[in-house]
Formats: sequence, structure tokens, C-alpha cells
Amino acid sequence: MIRFPEVQRKAQAEIDRVLGGRLPEFNDQEDLPYISAIVKEVLRWQPIGPISVPRAASEEDIYRGYYIPKGAIMVPNSWSLLQDKEHYPEPHIFRPERFMKDGKLNPSVRDPVKIIFGYGRRSCPGTHIALSFLWLTAATLLKTFDLSKAVDENGNTIEPSMEFHAGVICEPAPFKCNIKPRSAEAKELIHSVEMTP
Repeated sequence: MIRFPEVQRKAQAEIDRVLGGRLPEFNDQEDLPYISAIVKEVLRWQPIGPISVPRAASEEDIYRGYYIPKGAIMVPNSWSLLQDKEHYPEPHIFRPERFMKDGKLNPSVRDPVKIIFGYGRRSCPGTHIALSFLWLTAATLLKTFDLSKAVDENGNTIEPSMEFHAGVICEPAPFKCNIKPRSAEAKELIHSVEMTP
């Protein structure tokens, strides 16, 4: 959101229109499709797991002219699937709108959730829980906070680096930013959430 403030503004407009003065709940997902599109685009654009769990071929096969013997170890390249120009035109651009059509999620666009959480019998059994909490976290942050670029001591904007530490797990390199409540009402909502030990 720091790097793409126009996405943040559009998301916050949707949230404000639908939620008014309350925090989001799980059952708001259908009414907040742009937030769902943002979550899908985050998962697609810079996947936390660029490769999937290795698998062994259960039988010999020929794929695109390549012979795969039974027992061969294969490593699915999730990053490549999520950067496929045929399914995601201009894949290097962060664009949640690619998952939208006529104000709703477009089911004809390949869902990155089916890639990032694994495949077939080896897919993550907690996908629905993880996705629900990721959605709720994104919606809550966007409802209550403005996220923006940091400013140095001379008042110059600090651009986030967009560098990632790659490996089995891919994570962003540390960067500076500003996170502040959107309003006095947002501050009240933040303080209304009771944290239990």
C-alpha cells in the first residue's frame, strides 16, 4: 500500500462505503471484493513461497516431450506460474483490478490461492483459515490506518526499496514507512479492540 497509494485509496473508499464506522468482519468479504482482489494480488505478485514442496512422480510420464521416470523428484515453480503472462498480463505490475470484472471478483482469472497454498493432495489443509485471517488483517489495517512513505530529517520522501530476501521463503527487506490512524474515529476503533492475554 505504501508503494501503490492509489490501490490504498480505492480500497479505503470501498471499506468506508460498505462498513461505515465499524470494523470489518469475516462475513463482509462478499461486500468488499476489492479487498479480496488485493489479497489475491499480494499472493500472486510476490509469493512468500516461490517454490512448492518437492514431489516424486508416481509413474513415468512424458510432458511436452520430456521423459519423466517414475520416482523422479519434481519441484513445482509457483513463482513462474504466478508470473505467467498468459494468465496475468504485465505480471510485474501490482494490479488488483486484474481479478475484478463489473465490480465483482472475476472467476475466469486463475486464482493464485490454488497455486500458492500447494497442489492436489499436498495442498495446505489450513488454506481457508490462513486466507480468511489474511483478508481480515488487510481489511482492518486499511479501515483504521493510512500507510505512507517515510520522510527523512530534511523532509525528503524515502522510497521503499522493493528488495526481497529470496530463498525457500521470500520476504521483503526492511524498509521505513509511516503508519498512522486515519482519523479520530479510527483511533477509537483501534482502542476498542480488547486484547486478551
